[in-house]
Amino acid sequence: MTLVKEKKEKKDSNYKSWIDKAIRWKATPKDLRDPKTVIEFCKKNEINRREFYRECDKKEFKDKILDKSLNNVQNNTPNILHKLSQIAENGNLRAIEMYLKYILKLQDVKDNTFGTKDYKIEIIQVDGRK
Repeated sequence: MTLVKEKKEKKDSNYKSWIDKAIRWKATPKDLRDPKTVIEFCKKNEINRREFYRECDKKEFKDKILDKSLNNVQNNTPNILHKLSQIAENGNLRAIEMYLKYILKLQDVKDNTFGTKDYKIEIIQVDGRK
C-alpha cells in the first residue's frame, strides 16, 4: 500500500470517528455533555470549528442526531413512566391524566403499527344510492 493511500485511509477513519462522536455529543443534553462546549469538543477531536458546523448543517447529520436522540428518549421512557405511575398512585390528578393519556396514545400507536385495531366501514348513501 502506498503512503498516500495509507494517509487517506487514516484521514477517512479519523473523519468517521469524530463524526460519530459529534452525533453522540449533539444528541446528549447540554448539561450532560463532556466536553461542555463546541470549542472544547473541536480541540479534543482536533478538528476545525468550521468543519464541525459544516457537518452539523448536513441533513444526514441532523437525521442521525434525531435518531440517536429518539433512541435516548426511548431508553429513558420506562424509568420516567415508572416515576410518573408512582406519583399517579399517590393521587396526583395531573400525573394520573398524563399517565393515562400516554397509555392510550401508546395503544393507538400499537394498533396502527401492528394492525390490531378493528375498523368499521360505514356505507353512506349518496343521492339515494349505496
